[in-house]
Amino acid sequence: MATLRGIDRYGAEWSLFEVDRRTRRQLSPHVADGWLCFERADGHVVRIPRGEYPRDWSKRPVAELLELIGRGARGDRDD
Repeated sequence: MATLRGIDRYGAEWSLFEVDRRTRRQLSPHVADGWLCFERADGHVVRIPRGEYPRDWSKRPVAELLELIGRGARGDRDD
């Protein structure tokens, strides 16, 4: 499993990794097929459903992926 790390424009550190629905319990219906998990260093988590992020996400610049959070991609958020 690929894990990318990066810092957003506000200076927060993030880890990004893909979660297959078979490896985790289902959290809500819109992430039933899996998700791209954005985990901030302080424990805040954002889940972007499969289909709302690029298939080749692990080859994309982290800064581009972090924009998914700011653009309002639908996702579950743990505060």
